Amino acid sequence: MNSQQTGAQVLNSLMGKILESCHLARSCLSNMR
Repeated sequence: MNSQQTGAQVLNSLMGKILESCHLARSCLSNMR
């Protein structure tokens, strides 16, 4: 297995989780208003 490819996949999933969290936080904030 290519370690660089694995690193890219981990980075991708991490970015996806961060984006998802930001989206959820944004939704919560707009719902509070």
